[in-house]
Amino acid sequence: MFKNRGNKQDALDAIQETSCKAFLSIGQLRNPEYFSTWLFRILIRECYQLLKDRKQIIPYEENELSIRLESKQDKEIESFHLSEALSKLKASYQTSIILFYYRDLSIQDIAEIMEKPVDTIKTYLRRAKKKLRIELERSYKLHEKTI
Repeated sequence: MFKNRGNKQDALDAIQETSCKAFLSIGQLRNPEYFSTWLFRILIRECYQLLKDRKQIIPYEENELSIRLESKQDKEIESFHLSEALSKLKASYQTSIILFYYRDLSIQDIAEIMEKPVDTIKTYLRRAKKKLRIELERSYKLHEKTI
């Protein structure tokens, strides 16, 4: 929650800082096709920094905070299981999953990036999902035994 929602000057400050930082660090951008994602990350960090500097973040009520923390821990556990399962996949499977589900690229775009036929990418995705399902089921069963 933020105070002073819609403050035009704050928005302009964030955009100005983002533009300046992006201009100064454009040479660090490895993949031009991810420019908009990269730029939005800079903007989001600037907005958070602006709010932090101006102490404009309203703290959550204690019970809401504890609910959010528990939810965050559950998500972190799920994320850990998924990351672990992903790390066990072949590199081609990992790449196809990450590009499709995390980067929201089309199968055609993935095929071009990986320099593989579209049908090969479909096979990678299908096999990767199957292996992920097996790994995640195994991981959750092991986690349940330790609790």
